[in-house]
Amino acid sequence: MADVVDVVSGKLIGSVAAVVVLTASTAAVSGSVGLDALRVAHGPVVELSAPTDAAGRLHRIALERGKSTLVRTKFEVKRVAIGRPSVADVNVLGPREIQIVAHRIGETNLLLWGRSGRVEIALDLSVGPPHSALEAELQRVLENPTLEVDATGHAIVLKGTVDSPVDMDRALKVARAAIPRETVQAGEHSGQQSISIEEGDDQIVNLMTVGGNQQVMIEVVVAEMSRTLQRRLGTNFAGVTTVGGADVNFFSFLQNMTRLDDTEALAKTLIGVTQRVNFISTISKGSSNLDLFIEAIQEDGLVKILAEPNLVARSGESAKFLVGGEVPIPVPQSGASIGTITVEFKDFGVGVTFTPTVLGTDRIHMQVSTEVSEIDLTLGLQLEGYVVPAFKTRRAATAVELGDGDSFGIAGLLRDEVIEVVHRFPLLGDIPILGALFRSTQFHKKATELVIIATPRLVKPLPPGPPELPTDRFIEPDAAEFFLLGALEGNAWSRFWNSTKSVFGADSDTTTDTSIEPPPGDLLADGMAGDAGHRLDVGLAEAEL
Repeated sequence: MADVVDVVSGKLIGSVAAVVVLTASTAAVSGSVGLDALRVAHGPVVELSAPTDAAGRLHRIALERGKSTLVRTKFEVKRVAIGRPSVADVNVLGPREIQIVAHRIGETNLLLWGRSGRVEIALDLSVGPPHSALEAELQRVLENPTLEVDATGHAIVLKGTVDSPVDMDRALKVARAAIPRETVQAGEHSGQQSISIEEGDDQIVNLMTVGGNQQVMIEVVVAEMSRTLQRRLGTNFAGVTTVGGADVNFFSFLQNMTRLDDTEALAKTLIGVTQRVNFISTISKGSSNLDLFIEAIQEDGLVKILAEPNLVARSGESAKFLVGGEVPIPVPQSGASIGTITVEFKDFGVGVTFTPTVLGTDRIHMQVSTEVSEIDLTLGLQLEGYVVPAFKTRRAATAVELGDGDSFGIAGLLRDEVIEVVHRFPLLGDIPILGALFRSTQFHKKATELVIIATPRLVKPLPPGPPELPTDRFIEPDAAEFFLLGALEGNAWSRFWNSTKSVFGADSDTTTDTSIEPPPGDLLADGMAGDAGHRLDVGLAEAEL
């Protein structure tokens, strides 16, 4: 039902069906006026001027539930009619001022008659959830004045541009906490309604967009230095003699011992003796022979590992990168397939897996896992006739938060290992000075320093044009350069000189000609020809000097 109020007397004239009011509104604004022509007004005060045409008679006002709006007109209003007083009520404050109070979420309309007795203005009223306070709160919390909040029906619409998905998630959380959901249920008595308030995501329409750069490149540096030092000093001996026509062997029990063959010459077959064991001499007397060995060695080792994988991923998505290979691993089967061998492949090499999340214009959260592995057959084992390799692995997995371009050491290791081993005969090895003949000593020291550094960067696509590739600087050698000079790369200056001679002749002066350009300066500066004609990196050559 629609209430009709006389503005002059302030009396309720009567009630007509809402459909009649809508029809009257349509009749009053006769003409082809679509919804797109509606003038939408917001705010606590709305100013309405006298209409000059049919389109000017129809307006739309967006209201917030529980709030009132003051409508001021440029003409005197004689009578007003509200379509659904339960959605929005109207209070006449004067001939030119009308107060609209929004009670419930919904749609209705308001008609205003002038002194002439005809409908001057038709107002379509849309009551939505309260959102102005939410808009101010979002702008304050996110420090983003571009955010806007509108209402449509029972839902609110979030608009604007945020810096990151994290800011968008924060805006949605604030909206969920601030906006209740209203459901209408039948009351105990006929014609009554009860309202219950709940919360739900279906009331929030997210039209926000994420701006800024959302591509992240991670630069990982895995640097390792490992030094080994080994000292070994010991003596071994072995002998054979004949007793009663039978050969009898005797030998020491020190490390790297020799085992003698019963029928061959002494020390002809050496089992377990490496190149580090040096033969000293053989002492023979009659049918008895004695061989003496001494082991004296010093080993120094240095290992340098430097891996710098780079990888780009979109914010919130994972990316993987692997440079290496796959090694087959034999796996024995059990159960019904016992006795059979299947093959599984294991990755090795340099790999990176990371998931970045852009938190803001200069903050990046990322989960990163990096690994540098290599096959180590010395630690492998034999399994049913198959060799199962072992792996040396440097691996780190963590979650960090960094700024754009900041570097962070996500993992590191400093290891100092010392091993000392002494093999000796009981009693004899304890004799001062002479006991050295019955002892074998080993000293092993290993120092390892490892650091893994990660640097995230916000990146953008490459500029237009073909990008520079690692193969752009390679010049294929011709037959003379490859076979006569042994050059693996062609010489840029020789190609340039030959091209000028072919055009101008050997005696021509090409210094004033600009049609043929010399090779790029950076190409000539990045390498130099070695003694055999191959190209060496300048930085490497200077470092070696």
